[in-house]
Amino acid sequence: MFLSLDHETLNGIVHFTDGALPATGRYPTVLSRLMAEPDLSQFTQALPQDLRAELDKKDSHKWFTVFAPTNDAWSAMASSLPSGKVTSELARQLVIDKLICSGAITQKSSPVGPTKANNFLQLTVTREGKPALIDDCSNEVSFRRKDLMSGTGVVHVLDKPVNYLVAMDLSESLSCLSRDTQLGLAPAARELNSCQGISKSKANVILLPDEQAFEWLLSNKDTYGEAQRMEKDNKYKCNVYAYHMLTSTVSGVDYSNQRGFGQEQRFQTDYRAPNGANTFVSSIFVRERDGNRLNFDSAVAKTKNPIKFRDGQIYPVRRLNFPPEKTMVQIMKDEQNMQEIVAKIESTGIQQEFNRMKGKILFLAPIDSGWRTRDLENAYSNVQTRKLLLLHTIPHALFGGENGFLQPSTVFTVNSMLPDRGNGNIKLIIKRQPDGNTFIGHSELPEALWAMVLKWNLVGTDGVIWIIDWPIKCPDTVC
Repeated sequence: MFLSLDHETLNGIVHFTDGALPATGRYPTVLSRLMAEPDLSQFTQALPQDLRAELDKKDSHKWFTVFAPTNDAWSAMASSLPSGKVTSELARQLVIDKLICSGAITQKSSPVGPTKANNFLQLTVTREGKPALIDDCSNEVSFRRKDLMSGTGVVHVLDKPVNYLVAMDLSESLSCLSRDTQLGLAPAARELNSCQGISKSKANVILLPDEQAFEWLLSNKDTYGEAQRMEKDNKYKCNVYAYHMLTSTVSGVDYSNQRGFGQEQRFQTDYRAPNGANTFVSSIFVRERDGNRLNFDSAVAKTKNPIKFRDGQIYPVRRLNFPPEKTMVQIMKDEQNMQEIVAKIESTGIQQEFNRMKGKILFLAPIDSGWRTRDLENAYSNVQTRKLLLLHTIPHALFGGENGFLQPSTVFTVNSMLPDRGNGNIKLIIKRQPDGNTFIGHSELPEALWAMVLKWNLVGTDGVIWIIDWPIKCPDTVC
């Protein structure tokens, strides 16, 4: 039934109805429309069974849009792939749960999706006025035929191959992204692909800096020196990129199809420290006003939806991590005003605990002046001092950004490595004030005696340091 008639436009008249017009019955489903086209048979056969069943539902409450390559185009896309999973994943990338007719496509259309592979497609109109799909290598693939309608959706026919990273290995994916015009990843993709050893890497989670990351690198006074070093020293630049090439420490996970990570999930990087030590980063979700933000240490992911390639996934990031080159003790020695804590670490042998944790350490290091009035702690035996240092050691990857991931006016409770009188560990309370100052203590210590953080996130090969103004007093019943 017509609800409203004769709305005139520049190129026609619009009538509003109370529902969609019924299908003609010739093609009741999208799948029947695909099967009626012999030149689309290879793509149709490649659709996984669950998706075929969904596309063949006559009573479906969904609309579908399928971008279907011709047999020649699909053969070219699938010929270099292993059979099975990857081929079906490639087919999923071309099906959307929305009705998109060609007339709705403009030159600057927003990304559409998600597809059945949980990615988004970019559509456009070519200079010749033809609707087209932009593939992962920024190529425009024009529609050969458009708007093949059915009772549950529409099919657009493509007569050229569509390049998708899900069909490519890492090196091929980087070559493709080096031509990127949509995501701002081309400079980093070119630089990373020029580093030696990329083709041999087993990394399956790749952090790729976008143009915003390089702008931050050059505009931030604390990172400008790193930018200069990367420009002048190609080996160091490749070390930075290697530090962004990750392999999960959790075995048996297929990252070509993984959709998320746990809090503080650890990854080993491709970068090796000068002393030969393996290095690690962790995935961390930070609560912000617009939801949880995924970080890999200090590298901030632009989205929680990665770009998939054949063997893993790529996360565009807006910040960079810089590879550690010194141990925590070496960093503290270089600080000049931390010789007292260095001496206590060396005399107690607590370095063994640091090594055992393989970098999953946040160490709270007091400056020298903070010990001068601490007669009690300075009189401790080696056993007591070791307990005190365990109180200052947090077995978490709690660091990143400019503030340790702590927002103003927040309180965070974490375990230290010091056992309490029961079966647990002494808990430290980290409190960030509205003015940005951060204090750390525990429930048995008056807040006036809590330590204040002076400097954040000095990253060593065996852990991370926060510098504090004085030692946190150990509970009398424990030390």
